[in-house]
Amino acid sequence: MDYATLAATHFPLRSLKLAPEIKVMSLVSGAKYPVEITNDNAAYALPYWHSQVIARYILDNPSLFVGRRVLDIGCGCGAASIAAAKAGATAIALDPDLRCLDFTDRNAKANGVAVDLVWGDHRTEVSADIILAGGLFHEAHGLEVAEMAKAVPSLIAVSWQNLWDMNGFQEIALHDMGQSRIHVFKSQHLIQEVAA
Repeated sequence: MDYATLAATHFPLRSLKLAPEIKVMSLVSGAKYPVEITNDNAAYALPYWHSQVIARYILDNPSLFVGRRVLDIGCGCGAASIAAAKAGATAIALDPDLRCLDFTDRNAKANGVAVDLVWGDHRTEVSADIILAGGLFHEAHGLEVAEMAKAVPSLIAVSWQNLWDMNGFQEIALHDMGQSRIHVFKSQHLIQEVAA
């Protein structure tokens, strides 16, 4: 079975729980998968809560993003990138995993928006007005991404387990997901831009 058929067969489009305006390819719970799809290599298709809470905030506040270049670091399934594009931004999805970029591309097309794809990690230089980052802060480079986000207009989502010194950020939303609470923060730079 070729990759495109595999993806279409086992990853149907589903609406996001927190942002039902967006549909992404997602694993079918409880389905039996061929050897090509395992827990180790299927995570790129999961619409993690972090990206969903960022997407929800963007869709509820499109005026902050319209006409801006928005960089989604560690784009995953592309939910936050798609929300930014729907809000009228030039959305740029960045990820070191080509499967994430492929799913983001497929999901963006399914939602009728364009997202620019960039293969690279958080150190890849990409020009942007606003940075989005969610779900990265449990990884080794999480603090590096947080410091980068603190220095520019940004919107980040972190789990309660991953909270650190949040000087330079303002909490703007909290979502209780049962097993985890996801906090959404704006950097002071984004707050100042909005106030200006």
